[in-house]
Amino acid sequence: YPIVLAPIDSSKPFQIFGLDPKAQRTSIGSISPEKRQLHISDTISTVVQFRALDFGMESCELAIRMDLKKMDVGSTFHSLDLFTLEGKFPLRTDQLSYNNRPSRIQKVAEISELKDGYNVLYNFDCKMDGLFTFELACHQITAEDRSCGLEWWQDRENPNPG
Repeated sequence: YPIVLAPIDSSKPFQIFGLDPKAQRTSIGSISPEKRQLHISDTISTVVQFRALDFGMESCELAIRMDLKKMDVGSTFHSLDLFTLEGKFPLRTDQLSYNNRPSRIQKVAEISELKDGYNVLYNFDCKMDGLFTFELACHQITAEDRSCGLEWWQDRENPNPG
């Protein structure tokens, strides 16, 4: 489960989506469910950050588990680009915006199809306590190609989106 899953918007470069968008205030304090938004559109991409915790885990894979029966992705999903980002330090989602996002290092995958179930996006070497930062964005062939969209709330307890 990612330690950061945060949208950024190129059309609003200084917008901060917030630290805990699903937090609710109650009479006894704040309730913060561990739900994070994955949102991708023509201007919005999502930054994802993981920390490798297990000793001896030297090979990692980034994957998305889909439940397509619960989602409508057919009309707006074309393909996604996955980028590795600079990321030596944990990101602060209460400060993260498009304007101050980590720099892209390289495009490591183009995802042209998402299947029901487990979708491996990228395999990479990882060392214990390593920090790994990625960006998922719409793949745009031309400036006029603006037909891309994918969104869900990711729940730590129920990892299937939708």
